[in-house]
Parts: sequence; structure tokens; C-alpha cells
Amino acid sequence: MSDTGLESRRNGTLDAVKILMALLVVGIHENPFYEFSESAGYLTGNGLFRIAVPFFLITNGYFYFKADRSRKRAWLRHLVLMYLFWMAVYAPFWLAEVGQPASPTAVIKVLFHNGYHHLWYLLAALYAVLCAECIECFKLRPHQTLLVAMALLCLGYATQTFAAYTVVSGVDVPSITQSLYATRNFLFLGLPFVLIGKLLATRPEYQIQQDRTACFMIGVGALILVGESMIYFNSFWNSAYSWNMANNDIYLSVAIISPAIFCLALNHPWNTRHRFLGTMANGIYLVHPLMVAAFATLTLTSWQRLLMVCVASAILAYCMTLLPKPLRFMT
Repeated sequence: MSDTGLESRRNGTLDAVKILMALLVVGIHENPFYEFSESAGYLTGNGLFRIAVPFFLITNGYFYFKADRSRKRAWLRHLVLMYLFWMAVYAPFWLAEVGQPASPTAVIKVLFHNGYHHLWYLLAALYAVLCAECIECFKLRPHQTLLVAMALLCLGYATQTFAAYTVVSGVDVPSITQSLYATRNFLFLGLPFVLIGKLLATRPEYQIQQDRTACFMIGVGALILVGESMIYFNSFWNSAYSWNMANNDIYLSVAIISPAIFCLALNHPWNTRHRFLGTMANGIYLVHPLMVAAFATLTLTSWQRLLMVCVASAILAYCMTLLPKPLRFMT
């Protein structure tokens, strides 16, 4: 999500798409389509909307590996500070989940393994970028790098599917296998898309130059994603399906859609030196769970609640654009 410190000139088109992706994440956590049917809610919140985080990770990988060493260090420092700050902001939430008194082991697990709620993405991006740096030591060829990315994504997909099967069928397996974070992590979700971003940055021949091709890939990928979601829904969604395992993060088709959207935005750059749109996107992503919690007790329809969460998150995000430079680590 954050590419602060990686470039002096920004692509405003990418920042605008990031706002759209941040709103899709809000839609995952405050999904109004369940009012129509469980299948409509699932196919959006656990299907189409899941293109957002991979898009953010591709963006991270792209700009990180286009940056020089000093900008890379600045980005890593910014990401760590941002993560620690927002973990402190959300501490009342995750400490309540950990339980009181909170054991040091549980706190360490949340801080350095899971992250809280949506903040897992910041931790995954940090670890994924560091792993991608280590992989550079092996001097892999571009096609080998892509192979590693796809192998990890497929392994994560298989793990996610196996975990869903064990929940529904009642197979006795270690609980860690059925944990949400068995697949929602830097290895199976973060690293594959950061590596794709790296390839797009360092090997321009991997970029999709033709808009027609990019749009075709987005359309075909979306159809495949709907199909994948329907298979998951029809196979695993029932009363025995736990909430954790009902949230699927990994879909193979996203490896088609998110890079195509990213390349389409690259093909139509809007060069600017202003961070406004980027900060708005970051702010909406970071604060929206606070707004979800604030409006949770109000008697509203799901559409009204979604609208209020989006508007309130955007207002807070706008306030963040006005912060002085010393406080910009927040976004």
C-alpha cells in the first residue's frame, strides 16, 4: 500500500486505483451484498474484492525494486514505524482478543506473526520485501523468479483448500493448519505478488503494454475468479464452516487480474509530485476498522453502514493529508 519514500514523482493514476482498492477492502469488512443472498456476499467479499491486497503488494514490489538503496532503507523504516504506530492505535482491540492478563508469547505472536486484523498486510509486505531481497542472492533468472512466485501461490492455495476441506469433513488435523494465518501471510500471499512487482520493475518485457491485452486479462481473470469463488462457496460454505476459514485470501486468478490492472494504470501515467491521493488510499485502509467499530451498534442497513464507514474513513484520511512532515509516518 505505502510507497512513501520510494519516488519523488508519483503516478497519480496508480494512486487513484489504490483508493478504489482501499474501498474494496472496506467492502470486504462491511459487505452489503449479504442482504441479497449469502452467495452474492461471498462472491464479492470473498471473491472479487480480494484483488485489492495483491494489487497493493505488486505496487510495493514494483516501487521498492525500482528505488536506490537509500530510498529502500527509507521505505523500510517508514513501513516499520507505520506498522508499530497503528498496532498501538488498535492495541485495545487486539489486547482484548489476546485476553487478560496477556501472556508475552501471545503478544509477540500478534506483533511479529499475525498483526491485527487488516494490519497483517503491513507485516506481510515488510517480510516479503526482505525475503525478495534475500532471493536476489541466488541470482535467479526472470522465469525462475516467476516460477518461485507461482509455486508459493499454488502451495498457499492448496493449503487453504485443504484446510477448508478438513473443517467441513471433520478431519482431525493440527489447529495451526486451519488457522487463518496459515495462508494469510508473507510467504504464500505477500512474497508471490512482491516478486511479480519486482519482475514488472526490473524486466519491462513482463509488463503488459497493450491496453486491449490488459483489459482482456482482467475480464477473463474476473470470470475465472467468480468460478473459483462459486466452487468454494458450493463446496465449503455451510453451517460447519468456521468464520476464519470462510475468509479466502488466495485465488489463482488474482495472479492474472491484479498485475493486469497494475499494468493498465502504468500505461496511463499521471505524473505528479503530490501525495494526496496516495495518502487518502493509505488512510482509508488504515482507519476503516475504527469506523466499522464506531457504527456497529447503530441501527442501519448494511448499505447505509457501508456508506457511513466509507465517508467517515475518507474524512479521517483527508485529515491525514494535512499532517506536518514529522507525522507522515502514520500513512
